[in-house]
Amino acid sequence: MKDTAYGSSNVLIRVYENNLLNRGQYDRMLAANSFEDAVNVLRETPYRNDVDRIKEDKNYDTMLMNELHQTFDELFNISPNKALIELFGLRYAYHNLKVLFKEEFTDQELDHLFIPIGRYDISELRQAVRTGDSDVLPQPYLDSIHEVQEDYDQYHNAQAVDIILDRRYFTHVRILADETNEPEIPEMVETFIDFQNLSTLTRAMRQNRTRNFLLTILSSSGSIPKEKLLEIATKDLSSAASALMNTKYRSIIEASVDSETNEISPVKIDFETDNAYMKMMKDAKLKAFGPLPIVAYIYAKETEVKNLRLILSGKENGVSADGIRERMRLNYA
Repeated sequence: MKDTAYGSSNVLIRVYENNLLNRGQYDRMLAANSFEDAVNVLRETPYRNDVDRIKEDKNYDTMLMNELHQTFDELFNISPNKALIELFGLRYAYHNLKVLFKEEFTDQELDHLFIPIGRYDISELRQAVRTGDSDVLPQPYLDSIHEVQEDYDQYHNAQAVDIILDRRYFTHVRILADETNEPEIPEMVETFIDFQNLSTLTRAMRQNRTRNFLLTILSSSGSIPKEKLLEIATKDLSSAASALMNTKYRSIIEASVDSETNEISPVKIDFETDNAYMKMMKDAKLKAFGPLPIVAYIYAKETEVKNLRLILSGKENGVSADGIRERMRLNYA
């Protein structure tokens, strides 16, 4: 799709960016003496209509989910490329698939866990989970659904749902990235998958997980071949660091090695890859044309929701301002 196709949508994105919470507002919420005082700061933001209700029932999760829902609905409406918005909202569809399968396999009602975000209604996902077929959902959704059902029919292990769908999510994301026909998106998604694989690999090694576990959970859709990751998993964390130095993520690996043990640290990997992804979003925001400003705005809005949840939860539970701040991530604003 031509970059100019995003002209009108990117103008709106710049308007939406002006409504994102800024550092000053975060600081005032952190400095507030109580939960109620922190919530009062939101009176000057797009969340203003929920302030009085939240002070009464403290149900801020509903507000935050509604905000994300509205954001994705608006982006589906303004974007000339629906596959782009579907791609970056796909995690919510896969969350809903997990809930639907758990309803089916455990005979529970879990409506309160659904997140109403995605290109396709939850009712369409539910029908596909129950029947294995759909006239609406594209094939990748059905492939994921079939794999979960086949595994359960054979092993009757409801706990495998999360593992299978987490891996299938990355496969589906890569498919959608190619379907956007936007040259920048597949590389961005590939990098995101690599970061997740690096995190999964190092944590699994720390926990002495088996090769079969890694074979099941690692994605084959990144730039580092899955077989190479499995080979690295047979080493110790120091040798793994040396092996991963030979990838394009050398600087991230170097920054993630513990200076005392020379072992790669899963905690540092998460921190460094998070920072690297944030830098990608900062660079994306600066693009004048094309799809990247929309992608960066989605990241910023999701970061805002995470930060607000951290602050409000922290204030509700008496966590210090410093304790909350060290867990926050500042978005590109």
